[in-house]
Amino acid sequence: MPYLWCLCLNTTQYPYAQTYHPALVMATVPTTTPPTHLQANTAIGPLATPYHLQNAIDAFHAFTQGHANIRVAIIDTAINQDHPALTGAAIEQVNLHPDTKIEAQEAANVASATGHGTQVASIIAGNPESPAAGIAPACTLVSIPVYQQGPQGLTCTQEDMALAIDKAVAAGAHIINISGGELTTEPSSYLALQEAVNKAVQAGCLVVAATGNNGCDCLHVPASLPGVVAAGAMDAQGTPLPFSNYGNVYRQQGLLAPVDPLQVAINPSEYLPKKATSYAAPVLAGFAALMLSLQEAQGQALDTTLVKQLLFEQADACLPHNE
Repeated sequence: MPYLWCLCLNTTQYPYAQTYHPALVMATVPTTTPPTHLQANTAIGPLATPYHLQNAIDAFHAFTQGHANIRVAIIDTAINQDHPALTGAAIEQVNLHPDTKIEAQEAANVASATGHGTQVASIIAGNPESPAAGIAPACTLVSIPVYQQGPQGLTCTQEDMALAIDKAVAAGAHIINISGGELTTEPSSYLALQEAVNKAVQAGCLVVAATGNNGCDCLHVPASLPGVVAAGAMDAQGTPLPFSNYGNVYRQQGLLAPVDPLQVAINPSEYLPKKATSYAAPVLAGFAALMLSLQEAQGQALDTTLVKQLLFEQADACLPHNE
């Protein structure tokens, strides 16, 4: 039976650079079974090992809360840096096009209307003392606003998304978080986007993108493009959430993270519990940032390939409940 690789988080420990810290472990999910019919592997007992996100965060934070030299790009709407949850966060904004004054104002308007980029940012870099405490609050965020408000809602062209990825690489990002995308039946037609992803990976970036919230066996770009780590959503028991997209294309590149729900920063200064694949992506990006921070603190060469390898090697099976 073909399987879809997915990420689960628990507090299992494994050796890494002469220290121990929580493993990011993955689950495999049959692509032929809808995610609503899945649960944790009976080999460890049905639902016997809950994937409590805060436990994993606390265990990692015993070693590091991140490092300022680790840069995580957020390609999204602009981030409201005045939100109390982001007090003390290191955030830089990179504008996509030359007319920065107009673009910055448009980005601010979209950020105020939706707050999506702010929500994503709080999951990674939220102030530890705020209700939306972040996973890697000491890392640096690079905000690259790409979405524009139009009749169809928030939209972004393939060319702008590709340009944003290029800008993230140029800004020195180690991790690129994309909590958005669109459904397609022909991912091979996204040539500009695939080229940008390829260049980012070749430059040593880890590209993470949300699988989408349609609850279908379907392709979502950029998550389904080769080279991207696709982020889906699960609950604390390791069960994929029913809205989280799945499919055979994610067999080697899909990761699930617990988001059921997460407390995130809402504009102008509020907090709400949310769950979506948009938030699974920054959970994964946040833990990858912590792993890179450990490398940085120990004087090692930063190696996103090793981080990705560790994510996929630490696999925890998540099979249908009837197997």
